[in-house]
Amino acid sequence: MKTGYLVWISFIFVGGFLFLTNSPWFGLKSVVLEGDWHNDKKEQEKFFSSYWGKNIFKIPLQDIEGKIREEPMVEKVRIERRLPSELVVHSFWKKPVFLVNLDRIYGLTESKEIIPISDGEQAYKYPIITGLGLSSFNFYQQMHTQKANLCKKIYQAVTEVDPHLFTNISEINLKDAENPVLFLLPFGVRVILGTGDYFLKIKRLKSVLAVEDLKEIKTIDLRFKDQALVKRKNKR
Repeated sequence: MKTGYLVWISFIFVGGFLFLTNSPWFGLKSVVLEGDWHNDKKEQEKFFSSYWGKNIFKIPLQDIEGKIREEPMVEKVRIERRLPSELVVHSFWKKPVFLVNLDRIYGLTESKEIIPISDGEQAYKYPIITGLGLSSFNFYQQMHTQKANLCKKIYQAVTEVDPHLFTNISEINLKDAENPVLFLLPFGVRVILGTGDYFLKIKRLKSVLAVEDLKEIKTIDLRFKDQALVKRKNKR
């Protein structure tokens, strides 16, 4: 009795598998592009033209995901099947965390890649990096310069200690790589970081900002160990 039951279960399983993988009812009829592609028809044809009508359970999703990841602007991609005959592509492009002013305004990602951005993204949404010192660059290529590494270290330190503080940084000046300088909104307070453990420096900065009136401060100097030297504005 038990053996017969197992045979029926196996038969149902195999039959269901054959139905799913061979029925024309599951032939690919549409592709939905979600995320940053916004249903671009050209991208649909580029990656899926050879799969129209093919059973969605026989389409190699991982292979297609790999090809999409080869596009330089793509950060993440995930494809899922939607019954009976649709694929949904969730794609996300690389995003800037800084702006850089070169021959025009570009974005700089956390992974230190310069990327083109739209005019809307330039609207003071991110801190601007000055003094990066690039004579040439290529889009979507990771940089390994000292100053590019500084950008990443400062970003990671600030966002780990206090993500809200990052939104108050208007500029990071890297003209002197040994003494990077932050400028804080809304009063233009100058913060001299110096070198060392940026995580500890940003924690110290946060402590200062919690007790000081920024309207009265001109400079906060964090170059010295376990200290924050505050220079106030001259009062008339």
